[in-house]
Amino acid sequence: MDKIRLDSIMSPDVISVTPETPLSEALSILSEKKISCLLVAENNKPIGILTERDLVKIAGGSTNMLKKKLPEVMKSPVITVPSGMDILDGYAVLREAKIRHLVVVDEQGGIEGIVTHTNLLEELGTKLTDDRPVFDVMTRVIVISKPDDTVHQISRKMTENSTSCIIIEDNSKPLGIITERDIAKILLSGVDVSAESVNNWMSSPVHRISSKMPMPEAMHLMNQKKHRRLIVHDDNGKTVGLVTQSDLVRGMLEGNYLRGLRASLERKELALSESEKRYKQLFTNMLNGFALHEVVVNEDNKPIDYIFLEVNDAFEIMTGLKRSEIIGKKVTEALPGIENDPANWISVYGKVALTGEESRFEQYVQPLRKWYSVYAYKPRENQFAAIFYDITERKQLELKLKISEKKDRVWLENSPVCTKIVDLDFNLRYMSVAGIKALKIVNVSQLYGKPYPFDFFPGSSKKILTNKLEKVKETGEIITTEAPVADIDGNEMWFQATFVPIKDNEGRIESILVVSVDINERKKAEEELKASHERFTTIMNAIDAIVYVADMETYDLLFLNKYAKKLFGDVVGKKCWQALQKGQSGQCDFCSNDKLIPPKGKLGETFTWEFQNTITDRWFHIHDRAISWVDGRIVRLEIASDITGRKKAENMLKLKAEQQLASNRLGLIALSGMGLDEIFQAAVASISKTLGLEYTKILELLPDGKSFLLREGVGWKEGIIGHATVGTELDSQAGYALKSKQPVIVKDLREEPRFSGTPLLRDHGVISGMSVIIQGKDRPFGILGAHTTRQKTFTEDDINFLQSIANVLAETIARKQAEEESKIMEEKLRHTQKLESLGVLAGGIAHDFNNILTSILGNTDLALDDLSPASTARDYIEEIHKGAKRAAELSQQMLAYSGKGKFIIKNIDVNDIIKEMTHMLEVSISKKHNIKYDLTENLLLVEVDITQIHQVIMNLIINASEAIGENNGVISVSTSTVECGGEECQTCRDMMFDEVLPMGQYVVTEVADTGIGMDEEIIKKIFDPFFTTKLTGRGLGMSVVLGIIRGHKGAINVESEPGVGTKFTVFLPVSGNVLATTKPGREETAASWRGHGTVLLVDDDETVREVGKDMLEAIGFNVTTAVDGQEAVQIFHDSSNEIDCVLLDLTMPLMNGEECFHELRKIWKDIRVVIYSGYSKEETAQKFVDQGVNEFLQKPFGLKALKNTMRKVFVEDKI
Repeated sequence: MDKIRLDSIMSPDVISVTPETPLSEALSILSEKKISCLLVAENNKPIGILTERDLVKIAGGSTNMLKKKLPEVMKSPVITVPSGMDILDGYAVLREAKIRHLVVVDEQGGIEGIVTHTNLLEELGTKLTDDRPVFDVMTRVIVISKPDDTVHQISRKMTENSTSCIIIEDNSKPLGIITERDIAKILLSGVDVSAESVNNWMSSPVHRISSKMPMPEAMHLMNQKKHRRLIVHDDNGKTVGLVTQSDLVRGMLEGNYLRGLRASLERKELALSESEKRYKQLFTNMLNGFALHEVVVNEDNKPIDYIFLEVNDAFEIMTGLKRSEIIGKKVTEALPGIENDPANWISVYGKVALTGEESRFEQYVQPLRKWYSVYAYKPRENQFAAIFYDITERKQLELKLKISEKKDRVWLENSPVCTKIVDLDFNLRYMSVAGIKALKIVNVSQLYGKPYPFDFFPGSSKKILTNKLEKVKETGEIITTEAPVADIDGNEMWFQATFVPIKDNEGRIESILVVSVDINERKKAEEELKASHERFTTIMNAIDAIVYVADMETYDLLFLNKYAKKLFGDVVGKKCWQALQKGQSGQCDFCSNDKLIPPKGKLGETFTWEFQNTITDRWFHIHDRAISWVDGRIVRLEIASDITGRKKAENMLKLKAEQQLASNRLGLIALSGMGLDEIFQAAVASISKTLGLEYTKILELLPDGKSFLLREGVGWKEGIIGHATVGTELDSQAGYALKSKQPVIVKDLREEPRFSGTPLLRDHGVISGMSVIIQGKDRPFGILGAHTTRQKTFTEDDINFLQSIANVLAETIARKQAEEESKIMEEKLRHTQKLESLGVLAGGIAHDFNNILTSILGNTDLALDDLSPASTARDYIEEIHKGAKRAAELSQQMLAYSGKGKFIIKNIDVNDIIKEMTHMLEVSISKKHNIKYDLTENLLLVEVDITQIHQVIMNLIINASEAIGENNGVISVSTSTVECGGEECQTCRDMMFDEVLPMGQYVVTEVADTGIGMDEEIIKKIFDPFFTTKLTGRGLGMSVVLGIIRGHKGAINVESEPGVGTKFTVFLPVSGNVLATTKPGREETAASWRGHGTVLLVDDDETVREVGKDMLEAIGFNVTTAVDGQEAVQIFHDSSNEIDCVLLDLTMPLMNGEECFHELRKIWKDIRVVIYSGYSKEETAQKFVDQGVNEFLQKPFGLKALKNTMRKVFVEDKI
């Protein structure tokens, strides 16, 4: 629905009063204007609101309420909203605040209008379509009163039930309806509300509609009749609810919300990540049922319905409701009639969702005809979750037990024997009818809780009976005695009393049963005994269990009830071991006779056991007891209840437990550090053992996605694991599972219509099986299967177990992959740190090496100047000078490796560098090697040291040529521009050093060859200093290349495969300038120039100071030296007027060259300063941009370089 502003639907004509307005006048305005609220305002800003509901409270309150002032009864503060708010947000405010009037204000808080449910309904009726019947949205909880109730009584009912109206009925027939607006009229009339009957004021006749009427029709009828509420009846004309404007607004918006919710749920289902799916699988496989709901409340925040948000598989199994049919629906839609269930589910669950109070209970669900044990809690606002399990079978057993107990009670009540139960304090707790009649007791309840024997018994009998009771209580024996007793009138009679201890499950006496038999009329007693036997037989035949009696010596069957005869036939007179069991040639090994009579010969207690009958194959819970038969012999009474259903359930639970245990064990194995192959072996072995199947397998999906590899398994022919493959097409069980993305169960492969069996399954005689997907990181890893050569019906528990194993394997695979990736990352980091450490070391060595070379070059230059051309020592000194030059070049390579060797930086097109090198490249490589160029035109410029990039390209191409060797081959050189960089850049992640380049554009240069390639071990070492695969060479070529590229803030990557070739890729950041730098002019010579004046030479290295002093004096300067910056500052401070120039080393202890420079300029801001360093000139210059340094000098330097630099300083006087 498109956004709708509140100011487009509000009522702008707002009637307001001041706080001083009398309450009676305010009531009059409400009635005359026929409005539902009145604003109380000051300076056009709302400070309170008086509504019809407030009037109801007044009418239902004390008689002096009308004497109150308006501010005392109005609601304050007023909830306001801006005029630009969306209609849906406005409705949310109405619902949350439980109000029916929304005051709209401008930016200054001034009143602009009011929005009511009428405004919402008029707008939504044109925007939303909802053809549901009013039954779905109506208010089901209605309040009904009689026509003779007073207005005061009606008002109190409205307030107590938070309702806006009450239906007036007479003999279940609606006569009218009384609303809050009617209450306002009554108050204005001034009648006595405590005496006035509502019959004179109710709105009549009422408008009734069918519960099946569509919502649009109901809305049209409201508009036509100008009513805000309609009474709803069912097909029999019975009033079942009330539909209001609020209900229609809520229904329309919630219907629209539900449709959006369903769509959102569908979208969220599609967007689940793999990790979420795994967790969802665990949720789905819960043994208990689970359901998540959202409560629907009415305008008074009372629960009227709830919506299904999510359920698991166990929910579907236990309820029979399908997830696909109920998600997003209300419970009244999914289970029609649930609102009438005596369990009052909506109210119970609503309380949990709204209060957060957890609830545990057992309840019968009428629509499902099942019992459940339920635990409900509140996971988030307005929601509740229910975890439950089916207890129907248990409840049915309990019901049977109650029925059995009731039958026993009936038997006792109808028994001629006087039966009494007394507690251990000998107080009467029960007495049968026979005893009541025999003793002529009128009201037996008066004797309950009183001592037994009764007070009206003779004293002698009371003593006898009390002694017997105490002995039974002490010994637990069954005792029989005879005693004279009397009835209530004093008539004496003789009874035989038997005292029987009643024990609990742990054998403790909890009460005593007293059975008394009248022995005055023995004959009559015998007749009663016969009748009792017949009743006993009737009861026994009514028992839903086997009941039989067998002689304990002869094993002859003496009695069988109807239930037993139905199973075994009328076998009275036959041996029990012949008639009731099969395969027996005598007394059964499991016969309980020896357990029923203890050694002393007394009758024992009941022996309880369980057994599977060999004739019926059904399980029974058995109670055996030795008793005295009617003829005095000792017999075995056996009562056996069928527990086959329970046993099956126990076996299923046991299997589930075994499956869960197997899954948990595999999880522990997966976390133990075992390799993936060992975990796979443990998984297939566990499945085979737990499910009792001959074949299990793990099929790994190969990279081409067209086939599976039999990675691991149990039962398969020798030699095929690790070699056999299965196609991924739909005609195989594994392929079908992969394509359908669902578990697959096959009962009989020979009759399977969805796919045919693969040769792998057919060759092993497989008939039944299951297959599930093992998920991977970016795609399925493969299929987990379990198969058997017999026809087997697999259960949901079986497939859930197989899926749980697949989930464990998926998690393990993901973890192993993550560990491997982490290991690779750590190795890259270690290698990068090693190279960085070597770079720092190389830079430091080069710096110190340059100091030594400065001394050598300077002294050889001075010596050559002093020697005559004919001197025999001249050749030796020139060789020393050449050697020092070569050493300087090596030092520059070390600086380049450390990334500090850039000297002359220019903006250049890399294509121009490559084109200028074309001839040199062709003569530098074998004629058998062909260079192919693929250079992108109009390439963006880079800011580089051309000489160094020239060196990089030359090294890469020469290495490529050497890799091809004497064979014919191709060297490809290409350039392009890419945009990459940042933490998420995949290009950076794939690089050898896992470089993280800054986000931006880069010029890419690729040099590829068709040579012998390199393995992983060589690739790892290729950039290490002094590593080489050549017979000759220092091993600095590729390490220098790496240093140069990093010094230019770029990156390099290498890809290689033995026997295929190698490709190097260089990334250089694009320059910010768009024009290429012009070539520099030739430097002017200064052979005849000589200096004059005094120079302060500052260097911590003594050899540099000495040779520097000698060279400066050789070109005409007076020289003063200092060992560090602090001494230089002191000398300059004392003699600044005598010093014409300072020659300053950048790197020194105590005070470095930069700090010294600033201190010197503080003393004399125009002093000439030349800074020199063992690091690159360009790097040094960057530190002193715009600081007024006159010139920079690069170590090592000789006499000529020093002379040229000093000439520039003294001739040009600045850079």
